[in-house]
Amino acid sequence: MRAKFLLIPVALLSVAVVVWWGVKPVVPRTSVPIKPAASQEPGAADSPTPPVALRDAGIDAVMTVISADAANSKSALDALAVRLKEMPRDAATAAIRGFLDGRNNAATRLPFAVGDGGNLSTAPTLRVWLLDQLGQVNPAAAADYAQGILGTRESAEEWAVALRDFARVRTGPADVAFLAGKMRELLSEPRWQAEASVGWLEAFDVAVHLRDTTLAPELSRLLTRTEKQDKPAAFAAYLTLDRLVLAEPAAMLGRLQAEPDLMQGRGLTRANYFARADVRDPQQRALVEAYLADPRHSPEELAKFTGLYPNANRMISKNLLTPTETPTRESLVAHDREALAVVTAWVADARFQTIRPALEETRRRLEGFVRQAGQ
Repeated sequence: MRAKFLLIPVALLSVAVVVWWGVKPVVPRTSVPIKPAASQEPGAADSPTPPVALRDAGIDAVMTVISADAANSKSALDALAVRLKEMPRDAATAAIRGFLDGRNNAATRLPFAVGDGGNLSTAPTLRVWLLDQLGQVNPAAAADYAQGILGTRESAEEWAVALRDFARVRTGPADVAFLAGKMRELLSEPRWQAEASVGWLEAFDVAVHLRDTTLAPELSRLLTRTEKQDKPAAFAAYLTLDRLVLAEPAAMLGRLQAEPDLMQGRGLTRANYFARADVRDPQQRALVEAYLADPRHSPEELAKFTGLYPNANRMISKNLLTPTETPTRESLVAHDREALAVVTAWVADARFQTIRPALEETRRRLEGFVRQAGQ
């Protein structure tokens, strides 16, 4: 079994950020009035009183339940989800849109959590939850409604769901350009950067869905921030750029090599990205060779590359739009064999004389992988 290949399970991008940096998600600012949940006596949340007749309750009744007792939010919303899915599609659509148009809201005290298929398992507000339900009940209507949400900047969580709903249905060139523009707005919004809410961080997946390498400058600006409060955004940007390298390796590595300032102060991170290259592709091989021969890259950065190459580590997560793909054992073995042949050639190449000892160590490591795979 190849020791180097590592799958790092991440239940959600948001949880990865919270666990990694120890930062709690915040409730997004919004101009929509949110009714606070009633305060509870100690121990009350341990045995909440089930809402009465939730199975037949409408949206307004559920909002009343949530506003009165946050401990009942999950069961109330689960019951409403069943009711909405059992209603005729047009009736459910009208009910959801009517409530959303009324501008009412209630805080659920639940996290923004992505579940199976990119749908939310929980949401922090009733409006965000209903937007998610609309996307499940009537995707076309949800895409239409998303345009209105994306015309304001009230809630990053609502934007995350709206971007997902629009992307699921609208796939024409003009739609893709619209989404890319909205992603640029989302990444650059100062208030949302400061809040770094879970929904805002999860929305970064839209960039991966678009495979849009032109968003690299915006992501890199977040990645290279060093203040403590910026760490959740920096980590999310790191993951997003890493997934873009996997999705569009030649385009992304070409950009990173042509624009070294994108990784200003993060050379070791750039080394991680270049170690993703698949040298079976002539274009990627040429980019890596240009990278290794570039005197602008420090010895520490190149040592990071040689110590990691070829980087097959992956993080797995549930995302708003994109699936997590993992390489097969066969593809890993084939990659290692080709990488071994290329690294052997690099060891003898005069262009890489200054890093020859490190390349020889890389070759020995790859020889071990290939030998192990043949046993």
